Amino acid sequence: MGNFPVKKWVPELEIRFAARSGFLTHDLWLKHFAGDHDRTWNHRRWANMVRDGYFFTADIAHSSPVLSLNPNSLVVRKFSYGTTARLPFGSQIRHDELLFDGLLNLQKEQLVRDYLTEADLKAVEAKGLKTVEEIKLPDLLIASMSGKRLAIEVEATAKSRRRYFGILNAYRSRGDIDAVLFAVPNSAVMRKIMVAAKEAMFPLDRIPVAFLSLDSWKTDTATREIKIGRVRETLKAYMHEHQQHTGTNVADVLRV
Repeated sequence: MGNFPVKKWVPELEIRFAARSGFLTHDLWLKHFAGDHDRTWNHRRWANMVRDGYFFTADIAHSSPVLSLNPNSLVVRKFSYGTTARLPFGSQIRHDELLFDGLLNLQKEQLVRDYLTEADLKAVEAKGLKTVEEIKLPDLLIASMSGKRLAIEVEATAKSRRRYFGILNAYRSRGDIDAVLFAVPNSAVMRKIMVAAKEAMFPLDRIPVAFLSLDSWKTDTATREIKIGRVRETLKAYMHEHQQHTGTNVADVLRV
């Protein structure tokens, strides 16, 4: 009997993710994409993504190796629909790795209908819908399966109270979010944000502000109980609550 050709593995999920994020770190890949395999298998698969021309190894100093998409690959063009996000600057990788770690946790729970990154939002606003300089763009804007629109802010490092005042003051005028979630490194940052919200007279009754620790954002994103408005509940429960908005596609759900 003749030998049948072995179908080459194509990292479709990894390509789709990196097309939106601009990168893929080894730590994110092991946690969210690799599956339950031994170290040898994982090493070979990671290396194959570069060897087969889907990714480049990024020259970025980070705690975990970083890959970026090869835009000239026909397979990458197919699964990214011809559009790939730019590789973040080296100083931005740690922040973005934290950001997408929590997002991937929520996607595993099937809570995310779609999302827009800050880069996506800049592209949308630049088309004349709004002036980019006049608005605060979230790190991430998530549309839940039930229609909730959640702005995510990952605070890898603390900002000044004046900066948080400006952020919340800008959010006040946005009509395309139902709540803001801050992932914070400690309680001091949380208190600083709440003081800024009070100074800005932020409408917490209309746009609740919630907090998760950075550790919880990375681990039990959906199941850690947090205070959202007047209620203590998990993010999973909140994102399951129905929210009626006009429109049926993600572009309509994510903006008014």
